[in-house]
Amino acid sequence: MTLRRLSLGAALLGLLLLPLADLQLHAAEPAAEFARFGAGLLNPQVADWALFAQALGLTFAFGVLGTLLATPLGLLLALLWQHRLVRAGCAAVRAIHELFWALLLLQVFGLSPWTGLLALAIPYAGIFAKVAAEILAEQPDAALRALPPETPPLRRWLLVRLPAAWPQLRSYFYTRAECGLRASAVLGFVGLPTLGYHLDGALAYGAYAEAAAWLYALVALIAGFRLLLPPRSWPLWLLLLPWLLPGDWSLNSTALLRLLTVELWPAPLRAGDWPALAEWVANLWWQALLPGLGNTLLLSILALLATALATLLLWPLACRRVAGWGGLAGGHALLLLLRSTPEYLLAYLLILLWGPSMLPAIVALMLHNAAIIAFLLARSADRLPLRADHPRGLNLYLWELLPRLHGPYLAYLLYRWEIILRESAVVGLLGVYTLGFFVDSALAELRLDRLPLLLGATVLLNVLVDAASRRLRAPWAGGLPEPRLAATPA
Repeated sequence: MTLRRLSLGAALLGLLLLPLADLQLHAAEPAAEFARFGAGLLNPQVADWALFAQALGLTFAFGVLGTLLATPLGLLLALLWQHRLVRAGCAAVRAIHELFWALLLLQVFGLSPWTGLLALAIPYAGIFAKVAAEILAEQPDAALRALPPETPPLRRWLLVRLPAAWPQLRSYFYTRAECGLRASAVLGFVGLPTLGYHLDGALAYGAYAEAAAWLYALVALIAGFRLLLPPRSWPLWLLLLPWLLPGDWSLNSTALLRLLTVELWPAPLRAGDWPALAEWVANLWWQALLPGLGNTLLLSILALLATALATLLLWPLACRRVAGWGGLAGGHALLLLLRSTPEYLLAYLLILLWGPSMLPAIVALMLHNAAIIAFLLARSADRLPLRADHPRGLNLYLWELLPRLHGPYLAYLLYRWEIILRESAVVGLLGVYTLGFFVDSALAELRLDRLPLLLGATVLLNVLVDAASRRLRAPWAGGLPEPRLAATPA
């Protein structure tokens, strides 16, 4: 498929799907509410500095410790990546959003440190395993051939593969830890005492000046966390951070056993009543699975197409050759703000201002993902070799840079589709009729037996979208700079 045909086909698909989406504004005075929020952004206020520092510390602790726990497990799984069962298991756990994991773990551990840590560590282990396996497979085989033929596979991996890949693995750890900080903040929306918990309260009560302080604190934490986490400090943080986390560390094995053996299984299945089970599955399909799957896929496609348009507008702002040194600083600052703010948080804010519909979710997903892709494309554009008589400014962007980077631009968009799909499912927790809405309803009604099918549908949809994305982007994905940043939650 050519670049032109794919682009035109995507635009036509968007026009056909647009009438199916709920894009209405339900707020009484959205413009006035936006003005109040803008005033708050210009005048951030901190009500309690001690609470402010504590929330920042907990956000850092959950995010970094969850990533540190996931990393060795991911490396171990990468060692076993040739086994199909390992690959399938990693695909399943990483397809389920951290908030879904947190809501499920709350049923067992309550608001304990285990809920936050495992909600991050479980999906991140699957993500890290996939990326680590790809990095290890890319290492040259020359050193391996120098080893004696009888060298055991594990020793080959430890002596050659892992040391050669270590710089790339370390770099990716920082990328994953940055994602962990964002996810840690979002876990506050389910009750954990991280930054998102206090931001949720401030936004709910219209205290936009206080909410702005929490938002800027998150951006500053993500922008400067590498200074707090030099490579040699990882073991120290692993020992110190657990002491910062409040709550009971004990494990409720009885609750876990009951969840796994009773509550997650439908009553007709436990009773062996097959006609009743068939009726139960049919009702769930028509009432939740079909509308949830359809709306999740619809939202993801529209958000992806909106991201494509927004990327074209944001990319030149961060490109030195187009914006110049003066505009470059402002462009990078804008992209940093949008990249650092989680999609869920942006969607939550816009739903407060506009009301629950697909429009706030589309805009939130568009802004965050377009900022990531624009950042990557701008860096690529500034490295391209140019003729001595190349055009300048906007003409350079339109007639030189954009045509040459059209393939990577489409490939990055398709890399992000799987991530957009995960977020499309989880924004249902905010009232949009995607799979997350029906997961939240099942939890609120204590119908936990619905969760395996709902979460299983999320996994299946992610697997299908990932397969479609790989097939579509194959002609242009090779040789992209830092594709893993575009391909993983960020």
